[in-house]
Amino acid sequence: MKRFIIVLLLLTGCSTGTLEGQKPPQLQLIIEDRVEQAVLGTYCWGNQCEDALPPKEIVENISKVQPNTRVQLKIGAPLPTDVELTEVFEDQQTITLKIEEQSFIAPSKPGTYYYNYSAWWKVDGAVQGDAHYAFALEVE
Repeated sequence: MKRFIIVLLLLTGCSTGTLEGQKPPQLQLIIEDRVEQAVLGTYCWGNQCEDALPPKEIVENISKVQPNTRVQLKIGAPLPTDVELTEVFEDQQTITLKIEEQSFIAPSKPGTYYYNYSAWWKVDGAVQGDAHYAFALEVE
């Protein structure tokens, strides 16, 4: 996973675009009536790039959910032009999950699940910034 992120950073690069702030916007998880924060991982924003460990190593708070709960993903401004959600397994392999209306459905089987939410900010097709957020769900 770390090699993938490093390769991704090399491919996307950092640019002196029109992004505001020192870091990418926060990603919130809205689970029923709760709002929780995802952890900002690897990112490039403006002229600054930061590398982070894989999701399992940076997530400290695991959100408890019931099976098949809808989890809404809300990111602050500026809104990214492209996003992707992946589930991360023990061996750092991933699968891409479907996001509909900025939300997804938690798994039906009990267990702890780790996720990586990737976002890209593009202008005229050129990546101006990217960010990877980590979070985990414990299905009870």
